Amino acid sequence: MQYMADPLSREDIRQFANLIRAKCGLKYVLMLPVLRLLEVFGSIIEDLSFNYEIIDDNALPEDKHAEYNATENCVYIKNSVYQGAFQ
Repeated sequence: MQYMADPLSREDIRQFANLIRAKCGLKYVLMLPVLRLLEVFGSIIEDLSFNYEIIDDNALPEDKHAEYNATENCVYIKNSVYQGAFQ
């Protein structure tokens, strides 16, 4: 089952990103610690709870880095993308 989210304007996306940065105390940090944010997202945004799983790169099409499955409430992330976040 696939879901399509309503589109957001660039301004709405910027405001949301700035809110997350502020709540994490990272308002003036250029390079966000993506993996840390992934781990604490549920406590940053009320009513947001999900799991994530690192999967083999071949499990998703080449043009996808990650995918969310709403039925399983899980974000599937390619291993190369996850490892690249450490660099």
